[in-house]
Amino acid sequence: MKEKSEPLARATMRLPQSLWDQVQHRAIDEHITLSELIAKALREYLKKGGR
Repeated sequence: MKEKSEPLARATMRLPQSLWDQVQHRAIDEHITLSELIAKALREYLKKGGR
């Protein structure tokens, strides 16, 4: 059974091209979307206290 997800927000950001390229490749390697990868990374960052 699929869980209900919360509403999504749209964000625009500017990142160094080399970082963006790495993120794209990592998402492909993990078979997830860029949005999923970025959300996962932000959750981990916040869990660690964001510092």
